[in-house]
Amino acid sequence: MAGWHQEHIQIDVTARTFYIKNAFNNGDWTITPGLRLEDITWSTDYLHTEGNAPTNPEKRFTQSYQKLLPGLGATYQLNSETTLFGGIHQGFSPARPNRDIEDDEPDASYLATRPEQSINYEIGFRSATLPATELDATFFYTDFDEIVIQSTKGRYINAGRSRQSGIEFSGQINFSELYNTPYNIYLQGNYTNVFLAEFSSVKDVFDDSGENIVSTSSFEVGNSLPYAPTHMLSVAVGFESAQNQFDGRIGINYVSEQFVDAANTREPSDSGEEGVIPSYAVLNVTLNYRATEQLRPNVFNQPSRWYGGRQNSAGICWNEL
Repeated sequence: MAGWHQEHIQIDVTARTFYIKNAFNNGDWTITPGLRLEDITWSTDYLHTEGNAPTNPEKRFTQSYQKLLPGLGATYQLNSETTLFGGIHQGFSPARPNRDIEDDEPDASYLATRPEQSINYEIGFRSATLPATELDATFFYTDFDEIVIQSTKGRYINAGRSRQSGIEFSGQINFSELYNTPYNIYLQGNYTNVFLAEFSSVKDVFDDSGENIVSTSSFEVGNSLPYAPTHMLSVAVGFESAQNQFDGRIGINYVSEQFVDAANTREPSDSGEEGVIPSYAVLNVTLNYRATEQLRPNVFNQPSRWYGGRQNSAGICWNEL
């Protein structure tokens, strides 16, 4: 709700989740099948939009979804230091509520967003074969149906099918194990390459009234997904005290350029709804001190910088990185 004079949306949600899974062990193999049931019902009532109180019956809409989601994971213990793993799981995620509706007689069923569904595949390994070193690598592929993206301001829509695929690496070197010291100086890093993040369907997106096409939210097959950078890199060097009471590290996070809208426009707009977010690197400093088991104050990213990436009803919504 952004003030009764502007907008008042009442949303009632009931969500239940039931799941069952079991691990079956056979030698070096572990197979874990699972089944999850999602049951969600939510009602939306647009009580006040565009400065008016709608009276049309279409302003209220209730939708309900029940989805059975199977999954299967497997690990293989290659040796005492290396584990191979893989899995296939079905995903289900409702969209967040819409806001900033630009229609004084909204049709809640037209504005309703269906949950996005996906099938997620992954395969990888975890290894500590090298001395004092931990390594992880994962290849992933996700096939989305009814993927949810932001359209205009606070409006979220179903954008049909899309595909995302990439590879992730992470690792850490602990010098205390190499030099047998009571304290630990460590080097850690993470790298993700999302080499595929594109729409696999075509869609013309309309505004809240359903009458006008929103060109920056419309897309063609092969357009890149919004807010999906290809490269993300994080490297840091840290220090841990002998009793793990103090931990501090300094590092750099890098994110490559990303599109703001589904149409993949490059020129930025004053509203923040078009254009490209350039690549950036951020210096991070993290300090953790464990005074007691219950008290663990920390300081994160003290030399902070701020980047704008989305628009909301009050203008640009800034995120600290």
